[in-house]
Amino acid sequence: RNALFQAVAAGERDISAMVVYTPTPAPTTPCGACRQVLCEFGYAIRVVCCCDGDDVRESASGDLLPDRFKL
Repeated sequence: RNALFQAVAAGERDISAMVVYTPTPAPTTPCGACRQVLCEFGYAIRVVCCCDGDDVRESASGDLLPDRFKL
């Protein structure tokens, strides 16, 4: 959320992608609160989750939070 809020504070409004890196062996997806904030900027934001391992997980923001609040 901090990265997204910083982008918005800098004037960005059209968020097309977000990368989540964790120093773990497997990718970690955003938490529920982060998923909701992402969906407030769009349901098709590309979310790429990467880690120290080889796996990468990609999803659309709306797929990460299927029963989200809809604006």
